[in-house]
Amino acid sequence: MNSAAQDVRLSPRAIIRARRQAGKLVAELELLGFATVVHASRDHQRHPCVEVRTGPAQQVHGREFVYAAPDDMCDEGGTWSFWHSSMQRLAPLDDVSTAVAETARRAACPGTGCQECAPAGRETARAC
Repeated sequence: MNSAAQDVRLSPRAIIRARRQAGKLVAELELLGFATVVHASRDHQRHPCVEVRTGPAQQVHGREFVYAAPDDMCDEGGTWSFWHSSMQRLAPLDDVSTAVAETARRAACPGTGCQECAPAGRETARAC
């Protein structure tokens, strides 16, 4: 990580909002039968992470990780989204229903690299 990114200070409001939205994502996924946990301490204080372990009929293939993070890692005061661990944008932070649908679809995917799991044209994260 370059020094410019390290110097960015997150407002407490941004952190609280990201954690709240991660909590909403968890609640919606659990209603669908997924087992989840929110990581929001230690290494995940700045960008909460939702870990999806199992789903309906045990159909999760491995584990899925969804992060609440800024769209531009160099501007953490800007807009935020839910991001898949593959660095693909799932949905804006306020669009929990789309993030739930994308996460559930990816969790049920039979493997990495299939076209349905990583549709073309998705935004990817930009590093500083």
